[in-house]
Amino acid sequence: MTIEEGIETDDFGHITHECLKLCYINICYVVNKRCLLESFVRKHDLDILIITESRVSSATAISLMGFQCIRFDMPESNAGIVCFLKNNLSFKINKLYCSQRHDCIELELTLANQRIRLTAFYVSPSVILEELQLVDALDSDIILGDFNAKNLKFGCRSDSLSGRVLSNFMSANNFLLLNDNSPTYFNSYYDYSEILDLAFVRRRSVDLVRSFWVGDPDELGSDHAPIFIEVVGRSGTSSLAEYSHFNFQKADWK
Repeated sequence: MTIEEGIETDDFGHITHECLKLCYINICYVVNKRCLLESFVRKHDLDILIITESRVSSATAISLMGFQCIRFDMPESNAGIVCFLKNNLSFKINKLYCSQRHDCIELELTLANQRIRLTAFYVSPSVILEELQLVDALDSDIILGDFNAKNLKFGCRSDSLSGRVLSNFMSANNFLLLNDNSPTYFNSYYDYSEILDLAFVRRRSVDLVRSFWVGDPDELGSDHAPIFIEVVGRSGTSSLAEYSHFNFQKADWK
């Protein structure tokens, strides 16, 4: 076992410590935010940063020192995914695609000898969410993203058909909502805010999540706030029950 830049690794350079920090944000055009990304990942000590609505062409270079960059570019439809992962993080990509309807990336991570599947989505507000769009995440431990799906159960101000589809899917497949009541989308012109960026954990995997919180949208100049999750290996001692901001009554749909 070796120590590299303060991170515990095995002989293959894979992270073996028991906690990693990931962030998801709908950034609404990444090119003009590149100068902010470096300081953002350092400030929050991120291991994984997932960006949707990147809107960047394949000819544009994007990089962060110490990170691998995985991307799927689709600027013609205001879509695209950029994912930064620390160089010595052990992972594989199970799915990565963008379409006119939704974007998706599924990562399989190894943390403290535990395999963890994470799926991130962006769903266009111009379409109604269908369960068929979510089936790719059925094997995931954690699902997160901007679903453009409103539901009172999520803490939203109103319900939408997409919100009811998402709620039914998560309930039927035993996922719990991680969000508190903090808004994640802000429209300053209309003085409006809403919870559009959501995170869920499968009930059987609840001990993988140490904490969840919503960040400051001004840090990356987006109308969406970043959402953060700390993930631990199953040998970790923390659980969701230790954190009062997790609303189990709201999440525990029956």
